Amino acid sequence: MYPLSDTFLTGIAGGAMATPASKTYAQANIATPLARNLYVIGGNAVITTTAAVISGFGLSNQGPTLTAQNSYSAGSTTVDPLATVLYKTGTNNPLEESNIPVNMINPVTAAGQRVINPGSSDTPVVSNTLPFNSTSGPLYQYDPTIVAAVLSHDQTNYSVGYLPIGPDLSINRSNPQYFTFKFVRAALSKFDIKYSGNIAGMWVALPGSQIDSTSGSNGWLSVTSAYNGSGLPGLNIPGNGSDGCAIGGEVIPNITVSNARYTATFGPENSSNTLTYTVLVRIKLVAGQSVTSLSIEAPSN
Repeated sequence: MYPLSDTFLTGIAGGAMATPASKTYAQANIATPLARNLYVIGGNAVITTTAAVISGFGLSNQGPTLTAQNSYSAGSTTVDPLATVLYKTGTNNPLEESNIPVNMINPVTAAGQRVINPGSSDTPVVSNTLPFNSTSGPLYQYDPTIVAAVLSHDQTNYSVGYLPIGPDLSINRSNPQYFTFKFVRAALSKFDIKYSGNIAGMWVALPGSQIDSTSGSNGWLSVTSAYNGSGLPGLNIPGNGSDGCAIGGEVIPNITVSNARYTATFGPENSSNTLTYTVLVRIKLVAGQSVTSLSIEAPSN
């Protein structure tokens, strides 16, 4: 009449939570064999278990399921969190701010990295390319966020209804927001930007090159405008008269795309003519827009 197993509490994974740890009667401080009519009239037992966060990057409103077995019957319940759980484990995740995929030859650094936002306009002056620190920022009002593996124009109040509790981003953040990242490659004159999502604009720059002076936009070239056929891109002499840099098709703002690729060119200029081989990419987002995947690829045009 006594059960073969002393395990009292078991569970299965759910949402962002892995399988909870099982508990025995002994671990629950319940003496066995169970006393006749235990807790039928009154009293209770409190059993605590833990469940780890699953591997990955995302959000969840679901929790694990727990089952209690007293050898005569079993009762199950799903334990949902009281708030949306934001989780991120490991660094091999989509849209990792410090690990943007760069899938092309001539590596100097393996991956792309978000930099501190140089300004609140489309094409601000770039004074440095220091890495953005996701813990300490700075996070400006014109900065989007990457939350649950999505880059988005963010006006969310993370101080209410989210775990862990975060900042209130609902105030004074309705204007365009800009995501800027860098990657470092030698002898690079053109490359593809691949993304899924909906954006309002995209620009590239090659700091320390001739394009700093040929560009009419503080060194930036637009991937939403076509390359003007030949020569150095840029409005200014000796540029070709246009700040457009797209070949084979331009980024079209405000439409949703999936795994779309766009080729940006620096014309006859290349990254080896700079001191740091650094290339910048800048993405503009307005309210309601987001990006779910982003990478740099070998040029397709």
